[in-house]
Amino acid sequence: MAHLALHLRGPLPYDRYGEMIASPYPFNGVARYCLMPDASGNRHADANCDPDLDPGLPDAQGLLCAYVQAPGLPAGSQNYKVCVTHLGTSDDPTRKQQTAWIRALVKPDLDAGRVVSVSGDFNSEPDMPSLNNMYRQRLVGDYTGNGDFVDGDATDPDYFAKAPSGVTCKAANQNRPAMCRSGQNTAHTTSGIDKKIDYVFFPIERLDFAAYGRWAIDMFRRPGNTSHHDLLVAGANLKFP
Repeated sequence: MAHLALHLRGPLPYDRYGEMIASPYPFNGVARYCLMPDASGNRHADANCDPDLDPGLPDAQGLLCAYVQAPGLPAGSQNYKVCVTHLGTSDDPTRKQQTAWIRALVKPDLDAGRVVSVSGDFNSEPDMPSLNNMYRQRLVGDYTGNGDFVDGDATDPDYFAKAPSGVTCKAANQNRPAMCRSGQNTAHTTSGIDKKIDYVFFPIERLDFAAYGRWAIDMFRRPGNTSHHDLLVAGANLKFP
């Protein structure tokens, strides 16, 4: 199964950021949500907003979702929801509110037993509070956090030693491989500071660790494009209902 989820920047005169989902398989149930201030300064998660028509929405910080018809699933199935987002650069408390909205928006699908993946530019490093709403793994290493997800690079031991300060990596146990809130840097700034701020989140309870161990998820970069972000490619062995 393959699909592409990315955020883009439009040409002038619009010069606006946006999100896109592309898939070789049919999809349905497309929905988009604004995650930013409206014209009155209120923050909201509004399925009816249109960033291109509302001048009070300064940028397309939002969430785009669709149900992808994965191979082997019944026709018209809504068992696999794919979402992509782009969060703001202003401050982490704002991004924490945005990830809380994302979690609330996908929770009904997770509670119904569906598989949900969320990817994109979160503009947050793995140890930031905003990502506590996404990661199941806490900074201390255990799996009692608020989030429902694990990042595609969380099982790569090459980056355990480079985990952010205050992050504890968790050794393997009978249920899961060794995991860590770490990963390869994905964005390159003009000041020369590289950071991991892009993620592909998979639902931790739907990963087939028993059969595939750490290879249940994997991620790698494709450098060399014209963006200051690398193209991330991630894969997962998922258990569907």
